[in-house]
Amino acid sequence: MIQTILVYSLLTIVMYILCLKAEKEYSWKYVVCALGIYSLVFGFRYGVGFDYFTYVDMYQDVIHNNPIKDVEIGYMWLMKVASFFNIPVEGFMVINSFIPIFFTFIVLKDDLSTCKFLVLSFMLTGIWLSYMNGLRQIIAVGFWLYSIKFIEERKPIKHYLVLFLAVLFHQSACILLIFYPLISYKKEWFQNVTIQMSIFFISLILMRLSFVQNIVSNIEYFLTISGYGWYVDHAYSKIVQDEHIALGVGFYINLARAAFLIYLSSSVKSWANSDFFTIIYNFFFFGVIIRYSLWGSHLIDRLNWYFLMTSSIVGAYTLAYCYINTRKYYFPILFVFFIMTFVATLYKAVGNTSFFVFTWQHELYQIKNVLIH
Repeated sequence: MIQTILVYSLLTIVMYILCLKAEKEYSWKYVVCALGIYSLVFGFRYGVGFDYFTYVDMYQDVIHNNPIKDVEIGYMWLMKVASFFNIPVEGFMVINSFIPIFFTFIVLKDDLSTCKFLVLSFMLTGIWLSYMNGLRQIIAVGFWLYSIKFIEERKPIKHYLVLFLAVLFHQSACILLIFYPLISYKKEWFQNVTIQMSIFFISLILMRLSFVQNIVSNIEYFLTISGYGWYVDHAYSKIVQDEHIALGVGFYINLARAAFLIYLSSSVKSWANSDFFTIIYNFFFFGVIIRYSLWGSHLIDRLNWYFLMTSSIVGAYTLAYCYINTRKYYFPILFVFFIMTFVATLYKAVGNTSFFVFTWQHELYQIKNVLIH
């Protein structure tokens, strides 16, 4: 467990220092270096993440020319190119780790002062936990976040080209095709904080109503028969469902953090004066409402990744705003929420498979297996 804490803590510190240097020297290369170190660490993980062995076996099948079913052409192409150059499994996992985080961070390439806060938001709130599962969809999420820049710049061709890449890696990204015209019609969907907090509160009530749970079950059934269900590993789904039912401390920490981000949203929008933040906040709030009002379905939760993963960027801008407004106590409050989420994530490291083992530590993985079972 000590190794797990050290790996994630030191990685956060190193990435933060490099992004701080990027800000001081106004050089994107230090951010890329930080992302490279992150990718190396996650590339050399062993059995970390629910989907780890699924993707390792899939890549091994490509290396040995074994047939593979139900894999999008983009990811198949990525595996074949990697195998053509005889890239080992660890190298392939490095590539898988680098692509989504690179496209997540590159949206702030022109705002290097916020990158260090994105490191804190991304690492401390445990977004990396999703980034090491469902690798194809997370790559699609990275492309989606990058494509939002082209919504802001009103460049539909570039936006849809990047979305096309996302669809090549995960077909579920097709649901994102409708948002460019919606944003073009109305840039800011959620403006009044009081109304937002009211909707947020209503979503918490809905998550416990039986008729809403029936709607969730029907939506999940539709997703399953439409072919989306096979994307999700059943064992992973069961574990997540058990966590949903438990509604433990981690649930309330995440709830409080989301409420705080919503509460400060209007102030952050005024401070940032950025169409990009306004647009991405739309998707964040949309994702939060889906998460709680349609609680209990892992299939819906996975589709909601496209919206909820924006929380790292919203958190970064909000943390930056709080840091600058030193006379108020917003920064320590939000930072404590971040730290509490980080601690809660590592506390459940064995259950959520973030218990960190390197590829040369197979014996530690066996200990981890004993702890799980």
